[in-house]
Amino acid sequence: MAEIACVAIRPKTATAEPSVAVPGVVPGSRFAAFVAQVSQATDKQLLIDQYLAAQSSFPIIEDDSLAHFIYHGAADEVALAGDMFGHRFDQAMHRVADTDLFYYSASFEPDARITYKYITDLQQTTTDPLNPNTIRTLFFGQASEFNMPAWHTPAHLTPRRDGRTGRIDSLHFANPCIEGERIIEVYLPADYDQSARRYAVAYYHGVRHHRTLGKMDIALDNIIGRRVRPIIVVFLPPLSGGDYAQYVGPGRDQYARIFTAEIVPLVDETYRTIATRENRANVGMNYAGFMAF
Repeated sequence: MAEIACVAIRPKTATAEPSVAVPGVVPGSRFAAFVAQVSQATDKQLLIDQYLAAQSSFPIIEDDSLAHFIYHGAADEVALAGDMFGHRFDQAMHRVADTDLFYYSASFEPDARITYKYITDLQQTTTDPLNPNTIRTLFFGQASEFNMPAWHTPAHLTPRRDGRTGRIDSLHFANPCIEGERIIEVYLPADYDQSARRYAVAYYHGVRHHRTLGKMDIALDNIIGRRVRPIIVVFLPPLSGGDYAQYVGPGRDQYARIFTAEIVPLVDETYRTIATRENRANVGMNYAGFMAF
């Protein structure tokens, strides 16, 4: 996708409508007033340095719903990418004339948590040099993160300390249609080994980093018995080909056959499941979402 451009052909207009909103600019905000002040100042760099030194964190949070992303450094162009735009999208940041200060202002819910990164001169991606908080993400790689004022760490992502935790079991699976063996991880709820009951099963298709990035085992430990009944969760890795090919493209029928004819029966034979369609769920993200449907 790196070499594809989108060109929109529009009717010619004499002048821009003054009421049209400019993405990344929030008129009337305190930060907009600062930008206007810098634009008219004689010593712009001094004013910028003083302003940035007075900030306690970046991005700059204004009230409970505005965030101002700041890039301060040598560059011809800077773009902003992150959760607010989605994967493979970015927005150009605004440069304060005759300075090396770039900015983009955006509105968020008061309890939002956002990951983002910068793209300088159309090709170099970087985390925010002004923000020390970084995190490994699935789509953006190493990225910066920040929280709006009302955000709190989700309780279901904190490891339990009362011993009521499930365990991860492994199934070795092979099929002539795929190369090599696959390891299927299976989450068994906390009471599985001490009970004789049977469990509903949720199948997660196309999982990647489900424990390292997704913390799925920790989440299940916390929500089972509180928000959902005890269940078995099966994490299915890709079986063959690329994600698109096996979940949406030419390999999807083969994947579906292997799943329904071999993997589901294997799980039912190995664990105490409730082997009915009403007690099975399919979950998937990205291309695997199509397979889940």
